[in-house]
Amino acid sequence: GDTITIPSGCTITNNGTQTGFGGANTPLVFAQRVSSNQSISATTWTKVIFDTEYIDTGSIYNTSTGEVTIADAGKYFVSVSVNIRALTGASDYASIFINNSARNASGIASNYVSGQTGTGYHAVTCSQIKSYSASDTIAVWTYGSEAYEIAEPASAIVVCKMIE
Repeated sequence: GDTITIPSGCTITNNGTQTGFGGANTPLVFAQRVSSNQSISATTWTKVIFDTEYIDTGSIYNTSTGEVTIADAGKYFVSVSVNIRALTGASDYASIFINNSARNASGIASNYVSGQTGTGYHAVTCSQIKSYSASDTIAVWTYGSEAYEIAEPASAIVVCKMIE
């Protein structure tokens, strides 16, 4: 029960086991779109499904729904990279949006405008740090002015709880 104050300029060296301080960035999720490209219809908001998990330390990601369900309240880092394929028009665009499962909360978006025909693949990325409550959801949505595909395996999501 004693309090020890470490003065500035001191170094702490631990030769034993640390307990009661620090922490881990868990839960941690890393999932990718792997099984096939995901077709996106023109002018329709569509949830992006990352269908293969590589890491899910808290069992919070659902590969069927593409949703993360927060179990422990706190600040979370969310990073998404979506590989847009077959956006071909000279002024066509695609957006990705980190939001919740109903797409009705505050979120963050990133856009890509093709600018030329036949651009092939283009990565659109988006990241945020946001406070979430237990049972909140995180989902990635996409919208485009024309039909296109989310390419596998270059599309991924990373979610981890921040140490506070």
